[in-house]
Amino acid sequence: KTGAARHVLRGHTRGIKGVRFLGDQRLLSWSSDATLRLWDLSAGDEIATLKGHKKLIKGVELLPGDRILSYASDGELRLWSALDGAEISVWKGHKKIVEGASRLSDGRILSWSSDATLRLWSDQGEALGVLEGHDPKKSVKGAVVLSDGRILSWSSDATLRLWSDQGEALGVLEGHTEEIAFATELSDGRLISFGRDNAFRRWTAEGGALDAISADDAPLAWTEDWMAWKTARRPAWACGVAVFDETPGGVRVLIADEDGPVVIQWHAERGRWFADTIDGSGELIARDTIGLYFLHLCYGRERVDFQRAQEIIV
Repeated sequence: KTGAARHVLRGHTRGIKGVRFLGDQRLLSWSSDATLRLWDLSAGDEIATLKGHKKLIKGVELLPGDRILSYASDGELRLWSALDGAEISVWKGHKKIVEGASRLSDGRILSWSSDATLRLWSDQGEALGVLEGHDPKKSVKGAVVLSDGRILSWSSDATLRLWSDQGEALGVLEGHTEEIAFATELSDGRLISFGRDNAFRRWTAEGGALDAISADDAPLAWTEDWMAWKTARRPAWACGVAVFDETPGGVRVLIADEDGPVVIQWHAERGRWFADTIDGSGELIARDTIGLYFLHLCYGRERVDFQRAQEIIV
């Protein structure tokens, strides 16, 4: 309540890339020093250092059975016990940086890499398949599992690709002219993507092109005059905001800025980003696998609170 620090957790020797709360007063952190660390928040003590990766850790997925799956720039995924930090297995297959990983509804794991491939694994690390098709000289930047089980991936080759739940190629979505930064599924099944070409593109559920809109026009066309100002790594930079989907649980917002797009769904988790805190001042404390950001809601040039934002949008 006073804002005073209870503990200072020291141990990492390079920048911390992310943290996750595990419950029972435990915290998981990972770092550019190629380690993960488990902490006891009640005492401020380190429980274990998880060593094995050889380069910076890109992120983690928490798996059932008190397990942690980490992925790193060394091209490996590693499975650990969340209880004591013991290493369970090492998953090898990718040739370059593992950019991300996600658990599928049936327990399988999907990973994607700067080696231009995606891979499917059992939850024990058995290799199940390689999804190839993106330009081999480019990097797969992300992937999402759609509501019907299909997989949508996107790449620095400026294309998106649809795959069956077993990894068979279904189609190529072409239209962007530069690297694609993010894509997701709308509530009606349509798809939306955002690229470094400064354009949002919408697609049918089957991947057919619908329309494109410049990010410069998005705030006016979709949300009248919304802007959000981010304070963190670049305090002076503005973020363009486009509301692209309304759901019973709230409004999803796509924020495109210099660091890439940010997805925040008020009151519910969505993708890598979610709102930790929304207070009366209109300040959102949001986090992803990289760090913490403070987002301030504005309507035009006027700073607004969350209640006013709801009134304007919903």
